Amino acid sequence: MSRFIAQRLLQAIPVFLVITLITFVLINLTPGGPLARLELDKDIKPADIERIRTNMGLDQPMWKRYLVWLGVVPNSRGEFAGLLEGEMGISYIDQTSVAENILDRLPNTLLLTVSSLLISLLIAIPLGVISAVKRHTLLDNVATVLSTAGVSIPAFWFGLMAILLFSVKLRWLPSGGMYTLGQEQSRWDLLKHLLMPASILSILNVAGWNRYVRSSMLEVLGQDYLRTARAKGLGERLVIVRHALRNALIPVATLIGLSLPSLVGGALVTETIFGWPGMGRLAYHAATKRDYPIIMGVLVISSLMVLLGSLLSDVAYMALDPRIRAD
Repeated sequence: MSRFIAQRLLQAIPVFLVITLITFVLINLTPGGPLARLELDKDIKPADIERIRTNMGLDQPMWKRYLVWLGVVPNSRGEFAGLLEGEMGISYIDQTSVAENILDRLPNTLLLTVSSLLISLLIAIPLGVISAVKRHTLLDNVATVLSTAGVSIPAFWFGLMAILLFSVKLRWLPSGGMYTLGQEQSRWDLLKHLLMPASILSILNVAGWNRYVRSSMLEVLGQDYLRTARAKGLGERLVIVRHALRNALIPVATLIGLSLPSLVGGALVTETIFGWPGMGRLAYHAATKRDYPIIMGVLVISSLMVLLGSLLSDVAYMALDPRIRAD
């Protein structure tokens, strides 16, 4: 197992570098640029714009800017202060450290995404198992309709409707933020603010995962070894939980790992709607201001989370199926 993990980590290094290169090129090829607003201001002289461009390093060719950002070559001050040194540059807008900005927001995003993942697992797996065991019943038909609606309707609409119902009409939950302003911070207050965005973020995964669990369970329930287990006198609940569910979760483990990009991407919309102070909201504001270093920093952390999720799904796959062994 340790050898397999080490191999996957080594394989992830070139993949990560390719991701950073592609995202850096795409961001810098976007029409406009960090100085687009200044160039439209007639009160600012072209010489001043060129001076700002030089101070920001934007007068250098793209390949050199990427290597400086990566930390392979020194910057204009002769310093190696790139990603390999633990730095992600300086914000174009407020001249603050990108790494510090992200580290301030990363715990909040992790709290939201992990909570959403737990909600998805706690709902999708039992619902998929029950739908498979009681297939073609009213419960199965209702779960199918709700899953179709969850996949079809965009998450931001669910978010707005949730705010309208639970915050405006019923006044049960706060409409946004992480804590109530003017009150002492507490876990209960945090939980009330977390419940709605985490639930909305989990809707898409619950809708999709429970269908996969149902399909996988239906395939497993027809296997011969389950009929043998029943013939030996094992109870139906024990047969389903101990024998059927474990094998049915093998393909679902891979699906969950591959769904992490949608969680990270969905966090951007969810955090913006609910005013959650996480990386998604930070990336949104950076995109509106064309703050490229902030955007690159968020994409780097998001890429690492996706690569880590892929590794964890492979490890879970091996743990669920003892027949699989790393070479």
